[in-house]
Amino acid sequence: MIPPRAGGASPAAPRPEDRRPPALSVERLDVSYGPVRAVAGISFDVHASELVALIGPNGAGKSSALRAITRLVPIAGGDVRLFGSSIRQVPAHALPRRGLVLVPEGRHVFGELSVLDNLRLGAHTRGGRDMAEGLERAFGLFPILRERRRQAAGTLSGGEQQMLAIARAMMSQPKVLLLDEPSLGLAPVVVKQVFDLLRRLHASGVSMLLVEQNARMALAVADRAYVLQAGHIVASGPAAVLAADDAIRRHYLDVATAPAVAARSQPV
Repeated sequence: MIPPRAGGASPAAPRPEDRRPPALSVERLDVSYGPVRAVAGISFDVHASELVALIGPNGAGKSSALRAITRLVPIAGGDVRLFGSSIRQVPAHALPRRGLVLVPEGRHVFGELSVLDNLRLGAHTRGGRDMAEGLERAFGLFPILRERRRQAAGTLSGGEQQMLAIARAMMSQPKVLLLDEPSLGLAPVVVKQVFDLLRRLHASGVSMLLVEQNARMALAVADRAYVLQAGHIVASGPAAVLAADDAIRRHYLDVATAPAVAARSQPV
């Protein structure tokens, strides 16, 4: 275990040039499964147009935090604010209308529906001209999806399904995009494509919270990052600073990951 750092569990201070509320603010969040406390009073912020990463080992509480933020599991304590307004009591299905959208771990595309129908489902909160424009943006980001638009989503490769899951989320024009392990199960060449896409979305101004096991890749694209361990934030700061930190490198970046990636990857 790495020791907690001073200030590691504190939310980031507002940047001097931007005193508006953060795009997403998590305040003393607690998540429990029966007697098991999965997330223990963590606090963090994502500012407008910022990409923030949550990294840490399996079982650290990263995905549980995302599921609580998006109301997929109950919040045992604390609060979640979107642009300054609490969303703790907002049901999961109403969050996309407010601008908060999750790309879940495992992609969860509708396999028997076409690529086009999956994308249309992502725009269920919109319609007409917004949907047409959203489709064009999605196909611009993912030209392969235009080629596959009549194909059943379940017949796509793992990498193409991940692209579809991200494109479907973007159809609702999110203000804050949450991504849960987008590289999971993908071949290394496809992982690079996914992270290249995240860089493009970041450059377009979308605020993003990224949960990712591949800490090296996550820190390479993020502005800031928080390290979770056993439900607690034990370190935080600019991504480049964390990537250069000896303890972070030793525990999260300098381990041999190639065999694990190869074992869990699938064809592109």
